Amino acid sequence: MRGRLVKRSQSGLIKRFQTRYFILENNTLEYWTDDGPPTGQMKGRIPLHTVQAVETVEERALGRPHMIQVMHQKILYIQCSSEQEQEDWLTALRHSWMTVASERAPTYHSGVYVASRWSCCHNSDKHDGGCRPTTFGPSPTTPRSAQRASGATVPSPAASLAGLQPAHSLRNVATSASVSGRSRADSLSSDSSGASEKYDVAQGIALDKVLEEAAQRVATSLAAQRHPSGPARDFRRTAHADFWDSVRASAAPPTAQSNCVRVYISSTRADSVLERQLLADIVHPQLARWCWRLFGLQLYCVDLREGVMHCVDGNHDTLDIALNELQQCQAQSAALSCVCLQGDKYGHCPLPSRIDSGEFRRLRVAASEQDGGLLDSWFREDLNQVPTCYLLQPVSSILGDRWERDSGNQWPNIFYRLQQTLQTAADKCLDQDAARRYVTSVADAEMQRAVFQSADATDRCLYFRRKFVDLKQYLDAAAEVEYVDVDRLSVDSSSTGSSTKHNNSARRRLRNLAERRLTTVLGKDNSRRYLLHWQPGGLNTAASREHTEYLLEFCDDYTQMLVANITQHCKARRAYSPLQHTIVEQRQFAQEVAKGVVLPAELEQQVDRILGSKSAAPVVLHGPAGSGKTYCAAFLAQRAVQLGFAAAVRFVGLTPGSCSTVTLLQGLCAELRALYGLPPQPTPLVYQLEALRAQFYQALGLASAERPLLVLLDGLEQLDRVGRHLGWVPRRLPPHTRLVLAIRSGASQPASPDHLRGGSARADPRVSRLQQMRRHSSLPLEAEVALSATAAAAAAA
Repeated sequence: MRGRLVKRSQSGLIKRFQTRYFILENNTLEYWTDDGPPTGQMKGRIPLHTVQAVETVEERALGRPHMIQVMHQKILYIQCSSEQEQEDWLTALRHSWMTVASERAPTYHSGVYVASRWSCCHNSDKHDGGCRPTTFGPSPTTPRSAQRASGATVPSPAASLAGLQPAHSLRNVATSASVSGRSRADSLSSDSSGASEKYDVAQGIALDKVLEEAAQRVATSLAAQRHPSGPARDFRRTAHADFWDSVRASAAPPTAQSNCVRVYISSTRADSVLERQLLADIVHPQLARWCWRLFGLQLYCVDLREGVMHCVDGNHDTLDIALNELQQCQAQSAALSCVCLQGDKYGHCPLPSRIDSGEFRRLRVAASEQDGGLLDSWFREDLNQVPTCYLLQPVSSILGDRWERDSGNQWPNIFYRLQQTLQTAADKCLDQDAARRYVTSVADAEMQRAVFQSADATDRCLYFRRKFVDLKQYLDAAAEVEYVDVDRLSVDSSSTGSSTKHNNSARRRLRNLAERRLTTVLGKDNSRRYLLHWQPGGLNTAASREHTEYLLEFCDDYTQMLVANITQHCKARRAYSPLQHTIVEQRQFAQEVAKGVVLPAELEQQVDRILGSKSAAPVVLHGPAGSGKTYCAAFLAQRAVQLGFAAAVRFVGLTPGSCSTVTLLQGLCAELRALYGLPPQPTPLVYQLEALRAQFYQALGLASAERPLLVLLDGLEQLDRVGRHLGWVPRRLPPHTRLVLAIRSGASQPASPDHLRGGSARADPRVSRLQQMRRHSSLPLEAEVALSATAAAAAAA
């Protein structure tokens, strides 16, 4: 995501506001002068894994509306031009941040620090953590005492619930849903606005009662659950003899099962708002606490029907993103991976983003001359792909960058014309299986992948169907609030509006999917069906006790079925501690990277010299970004294991907590003791850096001539401020120990010897970060191995 925003300066006595070009890509937030690269100059770069929270700022704090704050080492204040732009950036930042977040702050300040106090709470302590709970709560490593002190009630595992949307009252959700549905259908007249407002208030009050009752019932149901093996165990401290035996043998440790339950929520958008929000606000947070307490599992619920930005639809990535997220859930979840919420709507059918060239030409011939011209203007042939195909062009490339905010937006009508043209042409010239692609909804495609193409669907999928038995009598009313599918027909340019009719073919496809295929495959144990009667506005708890009972029964069934599924999968689960998970992931990553590495003979000999050297100095692998340091480090670790070394490997930033110097040293000390058959520390590890440094040096001294030791740390530039200057690195190592540090240098050439032999420790902006770190740590020059771009290219081959 890119755009021009206004930022507040983070340094200097006078905090000025400046316009900058922001780029959110590759889990990094950058801001540039002018129009960004290549003509602009990068003024700042924030890796998202260092961010602790992304929140809004009170307008009164700075006298500016639409403000966002990004909390990392400092606080970056950003101003957007509109409420819509603020929502888009807030959603994009939170979504990208939560995928790589290592630490989350429990609290934040909604104001700013001015006149020696915080404008929100008037606290004079500039370093105070905050006065309000953050949207997604503290991270899993945050002590419970800190959580209680902060007032944050949402546990860490529930941080990314429901598409990373903040929890808010169901009254607001119901009101906004009903009003937006009516406004889209243009069904509110001036004389009925008063009645509509009374309906919204009554519906909101009724839903708040449902919310309170559902919370009590879910809490009661979960309180009765116990671990299948007996009393609840603390999985974070569980160790296994076979695990540490394999670690001591320098072999790959037993493959750990996933430490999370990642559930994909498949649904249609407008007609499932209340169910999805009830799950996000009530059920998922309590289930997350239960999973963490009993099994040490983190619960993540992915709901892409919330927070999907216009740019996703404009780039035609909706289906690809949905299927990719579903695949991630299937691969990573330790238990359930998909939940389908189905109503009386088949759902949105996206346009195919790519069509094979031969198939497109047949469609083009089957279409009329006018419709064929429309296809030619939106599909372009890509001759670089084999076989060649036609790609659907981004909306912004034809209608302009601000197409979604243009009051005369033409894309909806163009979309429906393209959709109708492709569906009609496909029926004429393609067989039934090939033509089905052009009438398949996103929800149907998700079910194809999760249920019909999965061998373990009965163990990993749940299905909930809500059906209005008398819907045929109220199709027009249901269409107004988007509870059924409609055909939207484009009209001539002389017309003032568009006409709609009920989509009977979509209803037939829904009936075939829901009642014949899904129910048959999943069976009664993994599916639930609810029959309701229609009320004005769809689900209306204010007018119908039946709808209230339905929502409560749905919450009960959902909770019980998820609890049963997770319990069944976790009965014999091997519970690894965070340290054990870290070791597994780090070693597996090193093995995967080392598989394809072929170093040139000269560099391979240099690696052997490093391992065979008797020097007591650490070794530094350095080079610019992309020069192959990680490949070389992985190869070095693999060679060390082959030569009989005990190896401890850390790729900083790969696993949670690895960017924290304290956590990194604590884990290394515990792993080194286990490598040499020593029991864990009899007392908890200390948190002072000096004491940890002494413990680290003591652990390095466990190496022996029979079993030398290699400790390899890659990506040290990503460490926190405490460890960034490498003051914790011992200058002289114990015998039989090799310490290899890989770090990115700011320049392609190594630093001069003068930078490594003392001198002032004062930071110089003209000196690269690597040179600054060497200057502080005074690592010996003769111990360095400069990794050139040529050698790195060979390493990556």
